[in-house]
Amino acid sequence: AQARAILRQIDGVDARSAARIANARRYHDGLDGVPLVRPKLREDGRSIYTYYCPAVDDRPDFVRFLQLRGRDAAENYHRNCADLDVFAEYRADCPNARRVSARLVYLPSYPGLKAEDIDATTRAIREYFAEKSR
Repeated sequence: AQARAILRQIDGVDARSAARIANARRYHDGLDGVPLVRPKLREDGRSIYTYYCPAVDDRPDFVRFLQLRGRDAAENYHRNCADLDVFAEYRADCPNARRVSARLVYLPSYPGLKAEDIDATTRAIREYFAEKSR
């Protein structure tokens, strides 16, 4: 049953991936000069941007600001694998992975996302940093 469900989606995978990459490009360009860490833009298919994930130092405030303005944003829910109990036997101190996972924000990049929604989100992000710098 799972294989049948996946096989029905295979034909459109390239178009959906291209749409996600185009959405990532729009975020990337729209956030140029904003004091956050943008993910490296890869348009060669090495990333299809399931989400566009910038990193910010004050993530809870940032996400709350966007959500209060009706923008779709979420805190990263993935954790540093080295901190998971299932890997306790192999545990290593990975401070960089921990720091990065605590700063990532998920912005949507799904194929049906409208350009005006991305633009509204980038405007809200710019507003956040403008208010913060006052």
